[in-house]
Amino acid sequence: MVFIYRPGLAFGLVGGGCYRSLKTKVVKFIEGPPNTWTLQMELHGDIMITSLEKIFPNFGGDTTKPFTEGVYIWDISDPLNPKKLGHYKTGGSGTHRNFYNGGKYMHLAAGMPGYKGNIYVIVDISNPKKPVEVSRWWVPGQKDTETEHHYVDEKHPDEKATTSRHPSHVFCGSDHEVSLHGPPYVLDNLAYLPYGAAGMVVLDISDVKNPKQVSRLDFSPPFHNTLGVHGALPIAEKGIAFVNSEDVTYAKEA
Repeated sequence: MVFIYRPGLAFGLVGGGCYRSLKTKVVKFIEGPPNTWTLQMELHGDIMITSLEKIFPNFGGDTTKPFTEGVYIWDISDPLNPKKLGHYKTGGSGTHRNFYNGGKYMHLAAGMPGYKGNIYVIVDISNPKKPVEVSRWWVPGQKDTETEHHYVDEKHPDEKATTSRHPSHVFCGSDHEVSLHGPPYVLDNLAYLPYGAAGMVVLDISDVKNPKQVSRLDFSPPFHNTLGVHGALPIAEKGIAFVNSEDVTYAKEA
């Protein structure tokens, strides 16, 4: 049994049977909530988490209608009949790409109120019916109340912005391009964050209540700012990480 997300006009979950066979078929479709992106799921053992997010207007989202946001938490011990256990809500735009590899915590790229772009949020789901935020981390300047701003270029001037000159904060891109695309990929006590114009950020989460930045690597330039780092996949045994950008010209054409 495999689970895949179904983007497009119909959003939801598709269950497909493929055990010991090259033949696959759809065995169940669970429709997602209206006017809502259901772009990604993660699963481990009998637990699955699915993202819920506001659809961008240029991708067909209707700003006059309600949407569902956050993360659904499911019991998939019966794969053909997933049972929804809980719902974590961000209070904002929802979550985009998340990470769960078992245990107590899910790691989210979340659109939280009061921030520009998505930030990193760790949530305790040891009781799936009552998910609880443990901590959050963001690039300095993402919080609306912070006077520090990100690098401001000629394309996105901001006369009110005070550009940070701290060596660990300066990078290419303007405020709205600094956003955690996700998923935040976790290996042991390190979280690898694909952070758009902010590049790849590595955090020490040995204390989950207090994530700390270990390092950050810029990719813009040569890549563009908007999704300079779209995804990051660390390969621990080789001491490397694969990082990719994304061509966003489709968004202009949508």
